[in-house]
Amino acid sequence: MTDKTLRCYEIPDLFRTAMERAVDEETGELTESGMAEIRALAMAADRSIADLACYIRELEMEADAVKAAMSAMAERAAKLGNRASKWRGYLLDTLDCVGSTGVKDPRITVSVKTNPPSVHIDDDVEVPYEYRRIIPERIEPDKTALKAALKSGQYIPGVSLVSTRRIVIS
Repeated sequence: MTDKTLRCYEIPDLFRTAMERAVDEETGELTESGMAEIRALAMAADRSIADLACYIRELEMEADAVKAAMSAMAERAAKLGNRASKWRGYLLDTLDCVGSTGVKDPRITVSVKTNPPSVHIDDDVEVPYEYRRIIPERIEPDKTALKAALKSGQYIPGVSLVSTRRIVIS
């Protein structure tokens, strides 16, 4: 065996070859030099296996660190998004108070747009069964079907179409 570092995939073949060489062909006995080679191979194999296990642990620890950083960044992103959403609401209220539908500036354009109608459900229990969809493990109102029915003029208890507005920043 040479002093090169063992690769885990080489270990079984190296052991097989060393075991074949460890037997004296005339007597069938194990030779001392053959046993020494097997012991040395076993020590090298143990070191290679331990080295690979350390590398695996290092990769897993790095993956855990990345997951923790992603979680912290996702939390930060959510907080920033919530803050921006609150400021958007404040901006819409301000524009309404001053009677403006937008502002144009060399740096930015702010305008108020009316969103398409969306379904607002006061009480899920009141929604008729034909306007519900089955989602595995739960049944909930089908807003797509409700919207189509309401737009066609049907009255559905506990459901109405509402139009909201949003701020567009470009």
